[in-house]
Amino acid sequence: MKQLIRNARLETGYQTKDEVVIKTNTEITDLLIEEGHFTKIGPHLQKSADVTIDAKKQLLLPSLREMHIHIDKTYFGNG
Repeated sequence: MKQLIRNARLETGYQTKDEVVIKTNTEITDLLIEEGHFTKIGPHLQKSADVTIDAKKQLLLPSLREMHIHIDKTYFGNG
């Protein structure tokens, strides 16, 4: 399955002042995902896809929280 994310904001770097990060650089781009893997990243990708999502210039980030558990190694449900 092919998925295309259009108009996503990606971080491309950062700016520093006195060795402190003061600004994140971003750009708007498209991402093509095939079989669960990013295969192309670039502006204005003209690819056909099964699903197309318009990110509306929102920042695209990886998951910020680990959401899996090991039932045999946790106290899941034992709150």
